[in-house]
Amino acid sequence: MSAGVSSRPTRGLALVHANTLSAGRDFECTLRLVPGARPLGPRASAVFHAGTAKSNAKLRLIGRDSLKAGESAYVSVHCQQPLAAFPGHRYILRGFSAIAGRGTTLGGGRILSILTPRRRRKDKARWLSDLEVLQDRPADERLVVLLKQAGPAGLDSNKLRMRSGLGTRSLDRELGKLMAEKKVRKFDRERGSYIEAGVLEELRTHARQLLETFHQKNPLLPGMPAEELRRRLADDLDPRLFKLLLDEMTAAQAAMQDGETVRLSSHRVKLDESGTELEKSIRRVYQTSGLAPPRLEEVAAKVERPRTEVDELVRHLARTGLLAHISGDMYVLKETLDHLRGRLVAYLKENDQITTQDFKKMVGASRKHVIPLAEFFDREKTTLRVGEKRVLRKKGPEEE
Repeated sequence: MSAGVSSRPTRGLALVHANTLSAGRDFECTLRLVPGARPLGPRASAVFHAGTAKSNAKLRLIGRDSLKAGESAYVSVHCQQPLAAFPGHRYILRGFSAIAGRGTTLGGGRILSILTPRRRRKDKARWLSDLEVLQDRPADERLVVLLKQAGPAGLDSNKLRMRSGLGTRSLDRELGKLMAEKKVRKFDRERGSYIEAGVLEELRTHARQLLETFHQKNPLLPGMPAEELRRRLADDLDPRLFKLLLDEMTAAQAAMQDGETVRLSSHRVKLDESGTELEKSIRRVYQTSGLAPPRLEEVAAKVERPRTEVDELVRHLARTGLLAHISGDMYVLKETLDHLRGRLVAYLKENDQITTQDFKKMVGASRKHVIPLAEFFDREKTTLRVGEKRVLRKKGPEEE
């Protein structure tokens, strides 16, 4: 890092609106010790002065174990009391004992980052690289670093002004340039929220991995619930950002969204040999039972397979149209249901209405099967219930 307390002029900071000031406790700064000061170890204590405010603070050197008089380094500062400051603000450190000709002044520098992200030791190289950019590089590069640090949460315009120290016009100009270069993406037009392009690419990669794993574990399911995918991608992932992600994956033919589920474009539900044999066994059960099908646990017992395996395959057969889902765990073979519907429609055309008892005779089953079947035909708008009877539903012009 370059030496000196005043490594970059703060010209233009006076134009930043007062409401962008942030009262915070944690700052990342440049620091130069004055001549005659005692060396600092990796951690130290001092009084941090920014403007007219001050606070006792804990210091942590970044990227080195000691700092001698006249040397410069980056430092992480944690204040006991929150102070209002923004990037570019200058500060002074004062110690607890006098230095000849310096009073208690230890050194000073410039605030580079406020509302600092959590850092891990293994990220030291990236940490130092970020600080070098925040110290000396142009505004557009500093914004990219801030958005990288924000990760999948992104930052809106107000937070970007606060963390960059840029005025509204300068910020808008720089963001416009970054979007044109596709280094930054906007995902919420109302609030003006942005995400760094590399972070969005990481989300795409993570989404593909999650979907691949889901398909491997659930080969008979058409896709992963979209809400589950959103939750597993990142904590509180913004729904607007999630939509942008899905739209881009769909445009790139990497994934597809079908209703409430998401799948890789390459995913197809396929049955292996054991699955094909199980399908045949389940189909025979429903062919034999007709309009009085057994419950799923009874189907599992009949085919001598685990209930979870049978449930998954039955849902798959319903999605492919072989079975019709009536209600709960009641399924009927599609061709059997179609035959019943044809008989019911013919009866109503001839008799105008049908009672529950007459429908029970037509079905030839108990009420526990008859009532769900009658309600199914109501839901699909074949029939209309009128009191204790049902009539053929009249279709409107738009239904013809």
